[in-house]
Amino acid sequence: MTATKKLRKLTKREHSAAANLAAATVEFIQLQNRESHPAGEFDSARRFQPAETFECCNGLRMPSRSFPFSLMIHARTASHVAEIFKTEAADIKKIKRLWDKYEKGEHPENSTYHKILKATLDEKDFPAFTPEFRQNQIFKFAAAIILEKAKKEKNQICL
Repeated sequence: MTATKKLRKLTKREHSAAANLAAATVEFIQLQNRESHPAGEFDSARRFQPAETFECCNGLRMPSRSFPFSLMIHARTASHVAEIFKTEAADIKKIKRLWDKYEKGEHPENSTYHKILKATLDEKDFPAFTPEFRQNQIFKFAAAIILEKAKKEKNQICL
């Protein structure tokens, strides 16, 4: 079975999980690169308050005049983005590491992820390294990770 056939066989739940994970990863990468900013507002003392707070925000230093960006820094983390998109931070970090290697050209030729990307790469639709290309490729990384997880879970159930 080729990699393209594997991607086409995602169930609706897996497809939605992959899309959600890809969106979370794109958001995380944009936040880390300062291409976008966390949702929230500043008060009169220029302290940042995020639009939403989650369990991951509990126990953090509250913004003060000395440290006005403590929650903004946290809102750029994988754990906070994972809470927003209801995914796992470890998966977001894994895809980001894979994406960074892919962008640098350091991805091993024989890896599963490289094979999936090579089999599904279509630069006619997405010229290399445009935002659309990035989102398409990150979705494919996410789909590969979702498939890998489903395969591991299936093997554990069979034992």
